[in-house]
Amino acid sequence: MPRYRARYDLSFALPGRKNGPGQIRDCHSVIGILDLQSEQHDAFSDSDVTVLEILADQLATAIENARLFESEARRAAQLEAVRVLALQVTAERDLDALLHSILFSAMELGQADAAALDLVDKTQNDLVVAISHNLQQDYTNRRIRFGEGLAGAAAAQREIIIVQDYAQWEGRAEWYTDQDFASMLAIPLQWQNELLGVIVLHRRRGRTSFTQSDLHLAGLFAAQAAIAIENADLVQALHARLRAQRALAETSARFLDLTAPQTILDESVHGALAALDAAAALLFVPAAANDAAWTLASQAGISPESLDPLALPLQNILTNALAAATPIFWQPKPARAPDPSNSRALSSYSSWLVAPLRQGDQPIAVLAVARRAAPPFDAADAQTLALLTHSGGNALERAEAFRQEQQRADELQMLSESFRATASTLDPDQVIRHLLERLVSSLGLTSAAFIQIQRPTLRLSQTRVHCAPDASPEERYHDGAVWEFVSLVELEKLTADAAAVIQADDPHLPDAVCGYMQVNQLLTVLITALTAPDGTLGYLVLNESRTIRAWRQNQILLVQAIASQAATAWNNAALYQAAQTRSLELQALYHASGALNQSLDLQTLCENSVDALRDLLGYAHVSIYFVVGAELVLQVARGYGQPSLPPRIPLTQGVMARALRTRATIFLRF
Repeated sequence: MPRYRARYDLSFALPGRKNGPGQIRDCHSVIGILDLQSEQHDAFSDSDVTVLEILADQLATAIENARLFESEARRAAQLEAVRVLALQVTAERDLDALLHSILFSAMELGQADAAALDLVDKTQNDLVVAISHNLQQDYTNRRIRFGEGLAGAAAAQREIIIVQDYAQWEGRAEWYTDQDFASMLAIPLQWQNELLGVIVLHRRRGRTSFTQSDLHLAGLFAAQAAIAIENADLVQALHARLRAQRALAETSARFLDLTAPQTILDESVHGALAALDAAAALLFVPAAANDAAWTLASQAGISPESLDPLALPLQNILTNALAAATPIFWQPKPARAPDPSNSRALSSYSSWLVAPLRQGDQPIAVLAVARRAAPPFDAADAQTLALLTHSGGNALERAEAFRQEQQRADELQMLSESFRATASTLDPDQVIRHLLERLVSSLGLTSAAFIQIQRPTLRLSQTRVHCAPDASPEERYHDGAVWEFVSLVELEKLTADAAAVIQADDPHLPDAVCGYMQVNQLLTVLITALTAPDGTLGYLVLNESRTIRAWRQNQILLVQAIASQAATAWNNAALYQAAQTRSLELQALYHASGALNQSLDLQTLCENSVDALRDLLGYAHVSIYFVVGAELVLQVARGYGQPSLPPRIPLTQGVMARALRTRATIFLRF
């Protein structure tokens, strides 16, 4: 009997003693073999073959339907898994938590052993590893160029890429040396043609490689993840904006209560740190002598030791920002592999925003804020920093106006107190004492002196000095020195300008003045004239031996006003004393005339006259000589000690003889 065989080629055959094989097939391909066997010879007939073929076709249809159902069920389960994961991901609003959720969901969906999520840094046009999970090395914060490695290739091509064995792949990155993983799947995350990042899934060596089915599911999930990231970015941007507005409002409110410039600068720095969610905020002021040199005035979030020395690129940015009308963005050239041990150094910050702080139209400082990680500063951040620096500048203007008002009030108070102090006495010497004491205490000087002009000789004599407790010993030394007015050339200019400021660091000081400053250890001297309506009485010398003092013009005018007031008080006191002396003289004359009228004895008359001059006018030494022949003969003498006055003086000798000859009053000064 013949043996029946299938009409179609078999992909495989099952051996047997007697069989009647029939192919199980669908309309396109062989899916299996139906094999019937019998122990008997010639057990199958042609009709059996026909029946077998019919049965094989029906069985193939049933198997294919079952496979299709299983495939659809599996696909539905996968889509459901994508949907559930997408719902979980899109429900998250915190960007950092969202990125972790996306990474772990992608690993679960792709049955991966490890993964990394890289985000696009638009400012540098490269990728930054945001999360690295379960890899042999933590690649967080590593930068990857577009086209570099699998993630860079997926970013450059914007297509999902499957690699069966990364170690053998020609596009592998040199820095990735992990040999435990073979198959990898890189999935770009895109939103409206904008690349947001790349997810890279890893499977360990020995496991099944990623397939086209994994690619399809990854694409579906990537679309949902990109939407979630974009939404989270928008929400985070909104929250950042609200946070910035709240911080600006709080900082502006605190500015209203501040009047100290340094406190305002500190508040500006802390306000910028909070409003911009920055890692560090610094405020620099340019050195007065050199705009290329900077002084750190305030900082927050960073140690001052990290800024020594200040990086040259940052110095250039500060210089440019000082003259700029708007904030400046700066992203330093990043290191390919940041050193985590150097996290406090300036190089650890990836994004900077720098803006000038102006007081009025004058830029006085530069405020810089920095971030270590994404996102970099954007236009909204620049607007926030501009508003904050503008508010800080307004606060400084208000503080300056308050300082000026306070200064004017202090000056009026000082002027009033000085007037009361100098007007409270009718002794010219006490007027000067009160004046010097008031100037030293109110202006914070180390010492003050009065140099009086002695008329009619035009000599200068230092009559009084007042020193603060911390004055130098040289300032305290008072030798009552006398100078010839005509020998001091410097006083000619002083007489013309009424005030002069001398500073020890002035390279144009005359040698004599420089020597005077060095000998007396003085750093700043203000000299102003004490002028009364009838002329200059002398000069006030205000000294500072602790530091170079910058005298403001309004301070000099205040000192001149006080000096003028004191000069008037001194003049009034001198007039009062002169009037008192005149009154005493008249009183003495009255008493002397009364005493003279009481006796006709010459000796008694002379004695009464001498006593009246001493007792009423306060003269210490009084004597009377009469002319007798060619001599002056002593008649009466009071108040003289030893040796006594000569009893006789020739008319040709001495001052008294000269006064007698010239018939003129002679004044002697010693």
